[in-house]
Amino acid sequence: MKKLIVLSILAIFVTKASSQDSIPVVREVQDYLFKDFAQGTVRKKTGELFQVPLNYNTLTEEMIFEKDGQKLALAQLQDIDTVYINERVFVPVGKVFYEKATNTARALYIEHKNDIIPPGKNIGYGTYQSGSVKTITNLSGTHRLYSLDVPMEYKFTNRTTYWLSNGGAFVALKNMRSVLSAFPEKSAAIKAFVKTNNISFAKDEAVIKLILFCN
Repeated sequence: MKKLIVLSILAIFVTKASSQDSIPVVREVQDYLFKDFAQGTVRKKTGELFQVPLNYNTLTEEMIFEKDGQKLALAQLQDIDTVYINERVFVPVGKVFYEKATNTARALYIEHKNDIIPPGKNIGYGTYQSGSVKTITNLSGTHRLYSLDVPMEYKFTNRTTYWLSNGGAFVALKNMRSVLSAFPEKSAAIKAFVKTNNISFAKDEAVIKLILFCN
């Protein structure tokens, strides 16, 4: 009974993220951060806690939960303080969520994001024009994306962005140079650490390790 009450209350703060519209089935979109939905916790700024199955959609950057067989997106993000999934922490930033990856003075946040690229257009003589990058939202036009299937020729590209907290604001960490700019007093030590540990921006774990060192 308590679970039903919690779900009914939480339903007030969601927007529907599925549709009965018919979409050709070709290939399932792998658009979630986690392999499966996991029991998570939504903490509101009022201190209220709600527990529901959660996952994060990296194509639309929406926090999704399951209710009565449907996938729904959390809304009214201004009222949400923190979301916890699989012992990982997410905070709303504008209309999306960032993962708080380090609990340090200058914390690292990760914006998990994927884009979908349509196939190139054949312009003759065996030449193809590259398709422009589009988000799945633009392709579907609505929140149908959670039941959307995409033709095999479509490709997905990772567009994860790392952010460093800076006095209530966020500074983008695009490469090693931006890390050195954020911690100029430790530049020599950081360069040595990067070389010794083969740090690469291609892996979240490596960037987390770097920011832990910088702090």
